[in-house]
Amino acid sequence: MLSLFLCDRIVRVSTAAAGLFAWVRAMEDYSKIFKTVKPKRDRYEAAMAELNEKRAQIADAERLIQEAQKRLDELRANYEKQMAEKEQLRRDCEHMQMMLDKASRLINGLASEKVRWEATVADLQQQISYVTGDCLLASAFLSYMGPFLSQYRDRMMNEIWFKEIKKLSIPCNPEFNFANFLSIPTQVRDWNIQGLPSDTFSTENGVIVTRGNRWPL
Repeated sequence: MLSLFLCDRIVRVSTAAAGLFAWVRAMEDYSKIFKTVKPKRDRYEAAMAELNEKRAQIADAERLIQEAQKRLDELRANYEKQMAEKEQLRRDCEHMQMMLDKASRLINGLASEKVRWEATVADLQQQISYVTGDCLLASAFLSYMGPFLSQYRDRMMNEIWFKEIKKLSIPCNPEFNFANFLSIPTQVRDWNIQGLPSDTFSTENGVIVTRGNRWPL
């Protein structure tokens, strides 16, 4: 109010002085305002600079977090893959252990059969060595023994044919049995079920009838 009063009085004296007075007064007001605003502006700019720095730090931190998250995802995926492989290896190990146990039991079981197999192989080799003579006796029996009774068959086999076979050095089974040589056990059992007597003579006749290509004389 005082400044306006003084400005009016100066205008009455000198217009130029009034303008200068107004300018000086404005500069004084600006100086007062500047002294008040400048610290605030400085604090604002400092705060903005600090804010920008913090934002940059936050951006760097977010980038690091993203990289860490990406690495964590990779590690998690690798971990899950490794765990899946571990589980598969565990199942494979259990399967192999089961197979080894079965193989061990099988080997142990087969070991107990070794003696029997060796005896069977030896017996078969012996039977093979008798094939020539046994086939000769079987073919002769099949061709000529049909009409005769068991006593004559036994006499012919034991007293004549066996002696001739040995004299000619033809290998044959010393316990040769015609019925056992040419018969099939299941077929003989079927004959017995159907009524054929189970004695040797009847079995020999059944073999002669089923194996022969002609009727016995």
